Amino acid sequence: MFGLYFGHYLVEKHVLSKADAAGIEDLGYPEYIDALAEKNLCTKDEAEKYLHNYKADHALDDDAIRILSSGNLEDIVPLFIKFDAERAVRDYIEAFKQDAGLTDDEADKLEQEGELGWAIPDFVQKDPLFHGQFIYTAVENYSRLISSKFVLRRARMVETYHFGGLAYQALKGAHRTFLGISGNHSGLKTVAGIFAKREFPELNNLAFDGLCELINSLNGVFASKLSAQGVFMEIDLPHWYADKSIVSNGTLYCLPIAIEGAEIELIFSFDSEMKIM
Repeated sequence: MFGLYFGHYLVEKHVLSKADAAGIEDLGYPEYIDALAEKNLCTKDEAEKYLHNYKADHALDDDAIRILSSGNLEDIVPLFIKFDAERAVRDYIEAFKQDAGLTDDEADKLEQEGELGWAIPDFVQKDPLFHGQFIYTAVENYSRLISSKFVLRRARMVETYHFGGLAYQALKGAHRTFLGISGNHSGLKTVAGIFAKREFPELNNLAFDGLCELINSLNGVFASKLSAQGVFMEIDLPHWYADKSIVSNGTLYCLPIAIEGAEIELIFSFDSEMKIM
């Protein structure tokens, strides 16, 4: 996948044409650099300078380049979205306090007495076993249902998120998760069309219905995996909104995914209360 990622960057920087990038996108590093020179697209020194800038722009190191070259999606996803386990515990405690009707003083007392540990489930304390697995499963199935030729960008962590369009669904049970697909109208229309195998002239109700079905498919795969582990989740009905904001009392992880002609964001949240307004 190195060639796909670095080639996408070079196209954005107007160093390569889309046709030139597509012809060598399956190569790793340093084979990709050699191919650029052999095709007289740029010199090796120029290519290495562009690579240095790419690594700096995306906060990647030499080991990350090796991982991109391997093509192993399970290793690639954590390069672009790092889960904050300590913050997750804080978010879960806040959610637990609200559910149990505890005051801050009562929760602090339980924590000091060591009685709050039982309220924090294993999936929070053993992160990637739940959160990382959920994110990877969503990306993996996006690859299967939409396109395997996508490029991830570094995720952002926010508490308030404004969107042009959003399809989302929650899973509830032993844990609470939120998965959304967000983007501008053009990007969402493109992704909806790929999934539904039809063209949408605009981001209308039918296009949003397609996005909701895509979300339902992504969540359904993960819920099935959990049920095999004896963990059962209730899947809410998917919903969609346009031109609003998500306000959360926890963390929203916003992971950009770009395919040719469209960029969307996968929105993840774990054990947080959210309002769309």
